[in-house]
Amino acid sequence: MIDTHAHIFLSKMKPDDYVRSAMDAGVTGIINVAINLESAALSVELARNYSMVYATAGIHPCEGGEVNPIEQLRDFVNSYSIVAIGEIGLDGYRSPLSMEDQIVRFRSQLDLAREYNLPVIIHCREAANTMAEVIMDYPDIRKVYHCFSESDAFINAVDDENTMMSFTGNITYSNAENSRHAVKTLPFAKIMLETDSPYLVPTRFKGLPNQSAYIGEVASQVAELRGVSRDTVADVTTLNAIRFFGL
Repeated sequence: MIDTHAHIFLSKMKPDDYVRSAMDAGVTGIINVAINLESAALSVELARNYSMVYATAGIHPCEGGEVNPIEQLRDFVNSYSIVAIGEIGLDGYRSPLSMEDQIVRFRSQLDLAREYNLPVIIHCREAANTMAEVIMDYPDIRKVYHCFSESDAFINAVDDENTMMSFTGNITYSNAENSRHAVKTLPFAKIMLETDSPYLVPTRFKGLPNQSAYIGEVASQVAELRGVSRDTVADVTTLNAIRFFGL
């Protein structure tokens, strides 16, 4: 299985312990998703040290500072090996930036992804309508909406042949109706698994910080919701991730 969205650099576990625990749980790959340039550097360092870890670079919509640090990000992409631009997107809940400034930052990073033929990892919180308006200009870019929890209407608005959705431990929560419905109804070829570690721990491990080793709980819930075996979920979503990220 591949954890397509984790933040190892935010975990309190030592990287050796984190990766070993994931390997023992059958995890074969971890996309270590940056939120700013500093964490992108940490992500690259971890990818150098662990062959199963892959780095990304991107500026999260909830990061303050310069609205459009695209030249610094371009320099980073030119200098290091990454598998995606992310985590990027729009946030109407807690971003310190205005939505107008967020859109400028988001578009510039989407343009960079297009320039380098890289997929993007998208954060969308309380910004669905605006997201749908912006993303319609980028049908050619491979994109995954992480921690997916939007409605059928949103799926219909943004879906294209390059669009994926990834699901976290929140699908084990009873109040995650949209996420659980999407797991049941999306084509299997559009689904990937993630932990968003150290956040959104599956119910079974409530009270503990999340980690990539718990991705099997997400797989098990997907299997239950879709009425298939966990092995089938692991096989299909792993292949989806390999194709999406070009691993």
